Amino acid sequence: MPEALPSEPKPKRVRHKPHLVNVGSIAIPVYRTRWRKKASNRVYQQYVIIWRDAAGRHREKRNTLARAEDRARTIGTNILNGQTAQNQFTEADRARYLHCLEQARSQGKSLELLVTEAVESQKLAGSGQSVSALVRFAKEHQPKDVVVKSIPALVDDLLAEKRRLAKSDKWLGTLTQQLKRFATQFDCPLHLLRASEITAWLDGLRHASRKPNSPSRPIGLRTRKNYYAAMRELVKFAQAKGQLSRTWEELQHIEDAPVAPVEVEIYTPDQLLKLMVARQALEDRGRSGATLIPFLALQAWAGIRHEEMHQRGGAKPWLDWSNIDLAKGIIKIKATVGKTKKLRLITMHPNLVAWLTPYAKPSGPICDLNQTAGALDRTKKLARIPNRRGQLTNALRASFISYRLAETNDIGLTSREAGNSPKVIQENYLELATAADAQRWFSIVPNQAEILPLFAWGKRS
Repeated sequence: MPEALPSEPKPKRVRHKPHLVNVGSIAIPVYRTRWRKKASNRVYQQYVIIWRDAAGRHREKRNTLARAEDRARTIGTNILNGQTAQNQFTEADRARYLHCLEQARSQGKSLELLVTEAVESQKLAGSGQSVSALVRFAKEHQPKDVVVKSIPALVDDLLAEKRRLAKSDKWLGTLTQQLKRFATQFDCPLHLLRASEITAWLDGLRHASRKPNSPSRPIGLRTRKNYYAAMRELVKFAQAKGQLSRTWEELQHIEDAPVAPVEVEIYTPDQLLKLMVARQALEDRGRSGATLIPFLALQAWAGIRHEEMHQRGGAKPWLDWSNIDLAKGIIKIKATVGKTKKLRLITMHPNLVAWLTPYAKPSGPICDLNQTAGALDRTKKLARIPNRRGQLTNALRASFISYRLAETNDIGLTSREAGNSPKVIQENYLELATAADAQRWFSIVPNQAEILPLFAWGKRS
């Protein structure tokens, strides 16, 4: 067997010295390498940059020496700047850094992630707010053992409960409009709200745009007070349902703006007489359709509220002719009809009995008109009584209260018949009328209206 020839030793790979790119005291090596592509048997050349920094060892490639040198200079500059920054670190800086690093590790997070979360939280909190204080506030007032609902969900639950309790449609409509607007602004759990945020929102409503095409108009002080009352309803409901801690008292820190007292305006006896004459004339000429006279008479001489007699489209029952006993001179306002949810009995004056008798029915609604406000405006215009916005608004009922109080000088009796509290009567209806005026008011009877030559009706409409 022939003896095997010794294999020739492989030639040693020649390593070229790197090309050094100097940046200050930093030297970045650039290696030239060559390689052959088997498919085309072509030789290619490239330049490799290798360096180390605080993050470890790095390696990048470029296809030309010029590009490699440019990249190496950038790398050297970054390393040099990093060393400069490290050299500027004081012992106190290093101690703070190590403390922050320890805090991050205690939370199982990197220092970079913890700092990023802190910055984002501060942005959400806003300038001047302490993130830790907000977190402590939320934790202190967070409801226990319940799934916390957002404000829009709480508003929906509250309104549904009020509908089940058959609250006044007018009151419920106003409450819905105000709370829906509140929920649109604050889509978060109620316990997270602060008094400063609510105050800023209320002040924003006060100074909304006055432009005609603006989606919202500025509100007055009384409306602001009503918004505040609506929020109190929501807070009371949320606390009753366990959705809000009893320790949450932010509404108490909101300043309640002073509201100017309401100026109650009443008809004079002559104005009422003109009103009834004008209405009778319209109905005699057949231009009005259904009658409005019982509706006006019951407001003027019994103080019945508009919504207690006229609830078109509402689920709540209203005053029926069967609740008026002309023989006994008694009107019964049932608890389901009255605003205060209490039974109310009103003694009729003889003149009211005279006005109602021609229109009385065994049962049925007091008024069949759909638009009572428009019919009243047309009647006031014909009677030449002030009928602009804010003039003699809801004044028939206010007139009854004023003249009844002047007639009896009994706040308790007047409040029971009107369905108001004695406090409201005391604050709004004292000294608006005299006893002599009251005697004239309750002496207006239909035959006076028929013979009173107040108007030359002619072609006037």
